[in-house]
Amino acid sequence: MMPKKRNKVTLQRVSFSKIKPGPIRHATLPGELVARIERILEVVGDAQDKPLAVWLDNFRRDIHPEREVAVWEHLAMAFRAFCSRYRPMTVTQRREAYAFLTWVSLGQRWQEFSFKHIDEPDAARELLQSVYTEITRPRELQ
Repeated sequence: MMPKKRNKVTLQRVSFSKIKPGPIRHATLPGELVARIERILEVVGDAQDKPLAVWLDNFRRDIHPEREVAVWEHLAMAFRAFCSRYRPMTVTQRREAYAFLTWVSLGQRWQEFSFKHIDEPDAARELLQSVYTEITRPRELQ
């Protein structure tokens, strides 16, 4: 029996400016999925600066857009829960909270995120982490 050939994987750091979008994998997205993406944008609102068309284009590039939308729904629920507990929030603070959640969703260590605009960053970091952990149970974004 021949041994299985294994591909070697090498990790490299690449400048963000050198990353190119992947190919469009889905000509269209189902209407229900588009509605879910619209609800995500309603929740995160001014905390991010990408229009709906860019979000749709990005999800059309995903191999499994439904899975990715589910991840973003969890992030949106955690974001909404945090913003409702930490009031009032400026746009800058909302953007920082959103940036933190995307940081965590990319697998980064939440303890290493540097808050600059949210007061009491240790408390905020712990709250965001606990909210994110609790919210990751499957639920629909309303």
